[in-house]
Amino acid sequence: MDEALSLDFLKTHCTSLSKGPSKPTPSSSEPTSSSTTSLPASSSPSSPPPPPPTTSAMPAKSSPKFQAQILDHFTYPFVLTACARLGRLYWGRRFHCEVVRNGFDSDLFVVNALVQFYGSCGCFGDACQAFDESPVRDVVTWNVMINAYIEKGLSREAFGLGEMMKLDNVQPDNVTMIGLVSACTQLGDLKRGKLLHAYSIKLSLDKNLSLGNAILDMYCKCGAMESAGEMFSRMRERDVLSWTSMLIGLTNSGYFQETLDLFRRMQFENIQPDEITLVSVLAACAQTGASDQGKYIHLLIDRCKIKRDVVLETALVDIAGLVNDALNFIESMPIKANSVLWATLLRASRMGGHFELAERVGRKVIELEPYSCGRYVMLSNVYAGDRSHLQMEEIYAMIEEMSQRVNLDGSHVSGVADVLFDIDKEEKECSVLLHSERLAVAFGLISTSVGSPIRIAKNLRVCNDCHSFLKVVSCLYGREIIARDRSRFHHFRNGSCSCNDFW
Repeated sequence: MDEALSLDFLKTHCTSLSKGPSKPTPSSSEPTSSSTTSLPASSSPSSPPPPPPTTSAMPAKSSPKFQAQILDHFTYPFVLTACARLGRLYWGRRFHCEVVRNGFDSDLFVVNALVQFYGSCGCFGDACQAFDESPVRDVVTWNVMINAYIEKGLSREAFGLGEMMKLDNVQPDNVTMIGLVSACTQLGDLKRGKLLHAYSIKLSLDKNLSLGNAILDMYCKCGAMESAGEMFSRMRERDVLSWTSMLIGLTNSGYFQETLDLFRRMQFENIQPDEITLVSVLAACAQTGASDQGKYIHLLIDRCKIKRDVVLETALVDIAGLVNDALNFIESMPIKANSVLWATLLRASRMGGHFELAERVGRKVIELEPYSCGRYVMLSNVYAGDRSHLQMEEIYAMIEEMSQRVNLDGSHVSGVADVLFDIDKEEKECSVLLHSERLAVAFGLISTSVGSPIRIAKNLRVCNDCHSFLKVVSCLYGREIIARDRSRFHHFRNGSCSCNDFW
């Protein structure tokens, strides 16, 4: 039998089964009555379902022992819950068949178990049909259905179900409010989340820890950190989830110092963090350069035997780059470092000013991902930010002089439209100021004799702004600048270029 049988076909099949022989002939080879409700040990969710049971293989339903011990409204909810947890859709449908045949489909506990079963197995349509056709519902029934909507990604529809629940004169409980607040979190609906928070206070439900954590998480993920702080302060009871939600919210909103202060307070109150907590704190350490705090967290992980996964290892590498012992750390990790970990170390090393280490790590990243253009860009950024040149001060002083003279001349046509970052015009002009061709020309001006040509090369197309800039520089300084870019030579002489501004 196909596991994707519809609920309508199931009911038809149940009816046909109920018309089977009324007096089956037992034999010594027939299974005992307990074999009907026990799940076969050899079956698995991925294996094909066994063939549908025939009437002759079913135990006698007239057996008083069978009916007294098995077929009642206490047994079916437990059995359906077991099927849901194991993902045994076929067996759950079989038990649903028996529920209908034996008249328990109007029992409240059984109905709740059926809706939960279909929702957990991903049969959303069947869960809706079981819910709609149920003659009885309580707050548990509504909660199960609301959570099924949310898990399906239908958060807006879940709000509608909450309104229907209100019209049905069913008062929500903590589970209802947690589900609806979680829907607000998914949608980023801060306004509705605040209304639900106020409604939970009206119902005196806000003292529940799980609901409080859900509301706190909603505020944090909506970026309302002031409301999150007030909620966190008012909570009478807090667990590690409360602290973690607040720490993640502060880190994601850029309050890095506040994250570290709150973590110290968490340590003072003897709340042991988990790996998720530490990832957010390590991110704050990396942003603020708090290497001592990062080292402490590293020791805390080993002392508390916190599970180390790839995400936590990446965060540790991020902070390790600031203390110049990252390479030994990444090579001694219990898991094999992948390209993401090496790229994280590359970024951290560059931010920490460890350019020799960054260059070494950058080559390792390219070795792991030779066809990733993004990795080459990361390494080029390392070289662009390297100020280890012996004549660094003279080069940047010449850049400043060139810029001032070009601006006073007034003939430079800005081409910052090529800069695709979402920043204002002034920031775009600053971003092109240190392009490699300008740095190369500045170095040439301070290193060669007056009037001699300057030759430079780059592996990318020269941008419009630099092209216009170098034309003016060639005129102001009386130099010929021969620039080789990705596609051609550019000969800048007396304020013009050999390409006639077409390249």
